[in-house]
Amino acid sequence: MRRLIAKLKSEAMKAELAPFEAVLVGRPNCGKSAIFNRLVKRNDAIVSAIAGTTRDRKEGKARIGELEFTVVDTGGLEDGTGEITKAAQTQTKYAIEEADAVLFCVDAKSGITRDDEFYARYVRKFLNKDKNAILVANKVEGKMPTMPAWDDFINDCLKLGMGYPVPFSAIQGDGLTDLHDALLPVAKRKKQQLMATIAEDQTAALKELEGEDKTIVDAENIGDNAGAEEDGVSDDANPEVRLTILGRPNAGKSTLLNSIVGSERVIVGPTPGLTRDSTEVNWTYDGRPVRLVDTAGWRAKQRSALYDAAKQEHLEALDAALDSKEKRDNALLEGLSVDRAFKALAQTHVAVLVVDIAATGMSGTSQPPAVAHQDLAIAGRVIEEGKPLVIAVNKIDRVLVKESEQKKRMQRKLSPKDEMNEPENVRRMDKADLKELEKWVSEQFAQSIPETAGCPIVLMSALKPNKDTVDELMKTVIDIEARWSSRVKTSKLNRWLVEVVAKNPPPSQTATFSRRTQSHMRHGNVKKLAPIPVKLKYATQVSTRPPTFCVFVNRHRPDTALNESYKRYLINQLKESFNLHGIPIRLMVRSTGNPFADGRKTSSKATGAGADSPNLANVAAKVKTNSLE
Repeated sequence: MRRLIAKLKSEAMKAELAPFEAVLVGRPNCGKSAIFNRLVKRNDAIVSAIAGTTRDRKEGKARIGELEFTVVDTGGLEDGTGEITKAAQTQTKYAIEEADAVLFCVDAKSGITRDDEFYARYVRKFLNKDKNAILVANKVEGKMPTMPAWDDFINDCLKLGMGYPVPFSAIQGDGLTDLHDALLPVAKRKKQQLMATIAEDQTAALKELEGEDKTIVDAENIGDNAGAEEDGVSDDANPEVRLTILGRPNAGKSTLLNSIVGSERVIVGPTPGLTRDSTEVNWTYDGRPVRLVDTAGWRAKQRSALYDAAKQEHLEALDAALDSKEKRDNALLEGLSVDRAFKALAQTHVAVLVVDIAATGMSGTSQPPAVAHQDLAIAGRVIEEGKPLVIAVNKIDRVLVKESEQKKRMQRKLSPKDEMNEPENVRRMDKADLKELEKWVSEQFAQSIPETAGCPIVLMSALKPNKDTVDELMKTVIDIEARWSSRVKTSKLNRWLVEVVAKNPPPSQTATFSRRTQSHMRHGNVKKLAPIPVKLKYATQVSTRPPTFCVFVNRHRPDTALNESYKRYLINQLKESFNLHGIPIRLMVRSTGNPFADGRKTSSKATGAGADSPNLANVAAKVKTNSLE
């Protein structure tokens, strides 16, 4: 306790200003997402002319000068009775309650509207001495503040009860200095609150230690490094795990994220396509920091083709396929959502593919059950990126019915509504049936994508979660991430290489000749040479994430030394011997070099065995440029 208090106080004293959280609110299409991208200095949030593009809360780290804070982008405040609108307003309300400052955004070009006045009154209800609002007038480009109409705009802004506006341009980046001056008091107030909290904790800890025969060390006299190591555990002992949830629309990705964190963090509903942008949520599991990323659903290629055409500004081709500009904008927005999912996959550590088991045909449909083609395409994309894959079979509560019961219900031709109202007539599957279901899902993926063989499968119902299911999923994620980041010693790897080659030697390579020599061979002027044996000299692991192995052979053309069948044999043996099941592995073949390249043969006695082999440091450098899977 003393070390922790000293560490907090030391960090607070070293920092002149404390980090805080600011939330962007305002009516739709006033430029909140554009301001968010400008503050985080990345194009993270989707910016679109379609009102209501942003729905979930999106957080990012921002920095203006010496100010460091967390900025939160929210959906536009609007008066609506729809389920999506109400859910977005609820998320905005939670963000305002948790923030230290509110950045109320207005559109300077369109001026102050009645909606701005209405929502300003709504936001003022949350303000207090520890939370203030800053009025940000966006879309102020060029010499607009010097125009005569600017004074009238200022008078309209003062009616909102939030003081003078901060002129800002998210497109050009103007107004950052003024915004810095407006946020500076928030950082100072946050530091005072932090120091007061530390003082209270220190007083409480000292009272707990009264009466004990121990020397109490004053926290003020402890150095800056005090508490840096607690029980010999450093900050790098528990690195962050980045977990991205993928799947088709309406598969239950957002519901799964809410089930993991235990709160309504993202919007969920029966309407497909609710999630548009990738949403990151910081969480902790068993002392391990986890960053959960919820992504938009991946749709069929036909819609992606429309997006590609819109992205390349082939408006004529789109006008022939789409009826209006609104549909074209929706196609472009959907493509941007998938692009964000691709970006999240490229940055993730573990990918969780949510499969809607009810959509596979196992819930009593007339067609034979099968995993959807889009699920297989997503799994293939994950393998191509070299990421470990965990398959979460969702909505099993809708198919946990015996086949005999399914036939009876189909014969009675019950409507879907009547089916839901007779749970007492449903006999649940036992453990043996669940094992068969898990085996069936594994076979479905392995038949189409052999690289997915061995990927862990978790059966669950995100709508009716329990602690055991979440623990099973997270333990699986942490285990596969550790194996994905593991490294095999070179000595152990070479002993393995000797064993697998002895069990199954590589096929010999046929000698290659020039066309002239081949012509002489056909006429019998040159004797045909026997096949040249391929020798595997040694192997080493050159990188992790994904595990990448390099095998050196005695051929000067390593790209043709081993056929694809033998490479798959080596990869399967690697997975079997080093517990890498379900981990994408990359295998490269390199040449040990020609000992006669410099005109003389190097003596192995003088330089040691394997002196003609290349330096492993140089090999690791070449691996990044030339990869052969």
